[in-house]
Amino acid sequence: MLSPGDRIELVYPTHTHVRLVDHCSRQIRPITIRSVRDLVADPLTPTEYMRRPYVARSRWLVSAFDESKRTFRQFYLGSSDQFRSPGVLRLAIYHPGATRPHRIITDGFEPTVRDRRLLVRCLLDVLANPVAGRGEGEEQIRIIADDLRRIG
Repeated sequence: MLSPGDRIELVYPTHTHVRLVDHCSRQIRPITIRSVRDLVADPLTPTEYMRRPYVARSRWLVSAFDESKRTFRQFYLGSSDQFRSPGVLRLAIYHPGATRPHRIITDGFEPTVRDRRLLVRCLLDVLANPVAGRGEGEEQIRIIADDLRRIG
C-alpha cells in the first residue's frame, strides 16, 4: 500500500478530462506522497464531484508534491500507466461516519462525457428528492469509484 512519504514516479496524462485522458501525451511525474484517499472509505461529496464532474476519477486519489512542477497536486492513480483502472463511478448511500456504502443506488457511470453528464443529472435528481436525507445524522449521498483493487 502506498503511504505518506513514499516517492514514486507516475506516468500520468497531461490532461485528465474524460474526453482527453486516453488520447493525450503522458509525462513521467516524480512525486512524494502526502496522503492517499480511498473513494470507498472516504467517498466524494456531491459538492466535491460537481466542482469538476468531467475529471477522470478512480478509487485512489493521491495528494503529493510533484517534483517536476515544484508544487502540491492531486493524482487519480487509475489514470496513471502503473495503476490503470476503469474509472467507473456510482452513487451510493452512506450512514454518517461509515467507511462502506449502506446501499449502492445506481449502475456504473463510465468515464465518458455522456455518462458523466448522466451522472450529474442523476445526482441532481437524487438530491432534489426529499426522501434522500443529506443532513447531519441522516443518510448521505456520495460518489464512489467502482474499483475494488488494492494498490501497491
